[in-house]
Amino acid sequence: MNLYAASRNEAELQSVAQATLEILSTEYVAQAYAQGRIPVWASEENAEAYEALAKPKLDSRRWVDAAVLLRHVVTLDPSRNRSLHRLGWAQTQLGFHEGAEASYRQALEIVPDTAPLWNDLGWALAQQMRFEESFESFERAIRINPRYTLARDNLAWARDQARQHAAEAAAD
Repeated sequence: MNLYAASRNEAELQSVAQATLEILSTEYVAQAYAQGRIPVWASEENAEAYEALAKPKLDSRRWVDAAVLLRHVVTLDPSRNRSLHRLGWAQTQLGFHEGAEASYRQALEIVPDTAPLWNDLGWALAQQMRFEESFESFERAIRINPRYTLARDNLAWARDQARQHAAEAAAD
């Protein structure tokens, strides 16, 4: 399976990404390494190398590729909070909000006082319509950093979404 080609086909993106993230990441890394698509200096057991390879994928919005590489990183070293956060971001962009939530929570176990992680967890929860939990996450981000305007904006957005969702449910 050529994931680089598949990632360009938006019609297949969701199914390829889900399968890749949950099942094929180790196989993909081994295959890409064997085919020379991963530099020789990035041995299959080098978490730092894979983290470095993932950054340009994130920057170029190649979410599937980034997520696969980051999944490999956190499989090798589950204590890499930056990779967990980036993996959560890639999962969010792919619409895998449950996976993003798990990645953010795992990162928060390592660095619990990180406002951007709490903000991003709030976003993942809001996308799952778990609004009360999202409010708590955004509020925690704001307590950690009172000047964090993105968390304030996201909290306002989530409250608005919760009101709209409640109004739609009442109308039904």
